[in-house]
Amino acid sequence: MENPIKNSKLHQFLIATTVFVVGGSAVHLFVMIIDYLLMPSFSHMDLRSDFFGSVMALAMLPMAITYGTCLLGVYFFWRKAKNALALAYKKEALRREAEEVVQTMQRLTGILAEHLSSHNAEILHWVENRVQKTGAAPPSIERSSHKIAEVMKALTEVSFVSPYVGKRPLTVFEFETAFQKKLKNQSFTSGCEDF
Repeated sequence: MENPIKNSKLHQFLIATTVFVVGGSAVHLFVMIIDYLLMPSFSHMDLRSDFFGSVMALAMLPMAITYGTCLLGVYFFWRKAKNALALAYKKEALRREAEEVVQTMQRLTGILAEHLSSHNAEILHWVENRVQKTGAAPPSIERSSHKIAEVMKALTEVSFVSPYVGKRPLTVFEFETAFQKKLKNQSFTSGCEDF
């Protein structure tokens, strides 16, 4: 869970102010130390006898402000890049998770289809033999066999077609909801066909 204080406007303002003031002063001080070590003398400043007085003079304020502004810009760009990377990582993790759910549902559908279709084929074979011997088969068994085939068709469509057409189910619950919706539509349609 994210810390609400860390994302508050006051917190961001304090960090930005710290980066601007402390960072700008530190960079300015660093540049002036390099100048002190590399240059034998300055025409307007005496860094050797009064270093801090010369570095923090009013004439140096624009340089310190410029360094602070540059560091503030770098800080904000760094934050934007960090947030963009976090968002991209989160989206990639969700995409991978959704792909794993789709593959799992497809494997389960394949296993279920293999077993149900072989048993349903046995039922249909029995119905066909019964029709040949007696001339009629119990309609309830024939309807049940067709219902099993319809349910397998719905499950196959939800597992293999819907992830690539329209809104992609991302979770097992969404797959379940889509499957139940498909079954309701099929039972309504098959119920209308009987009339």
